[in-house]
Amino acid sequence: PAYGELDYWTKRYANESRSNKPSEEFDWMCDWDQLQPTIDPLVADKKATILIVGCGNARLSCESYDAGYTNQVSFGDCDANKKGNYLL
Repeated sequence: PAYGELDYWTKRYANESRSNKPSEEFDWMCDWDQLQPTIDPLVADKKATILIVGCGNARLSCESYDAGYTNQVSFGDCDANKKGNYLL
């Protein structure tokens, strides 16, 4: 799949929406459990502002928030998934 193309995600979320099935959470590279050992030593202040670009419907924002990184902005560019966006 062309994960780097907006059109891929627009079609994927639109198809899932039309089928009335919940959108499967998707971490395209790795999840928080894999990232946390790298991020923790690099970010000295968990209150630092973090920008998560292309969040889609991944759990990364929620899981990093639960780990104490509470000052974050997460966004995606796909209109078809905007109904699933939420504010942390």
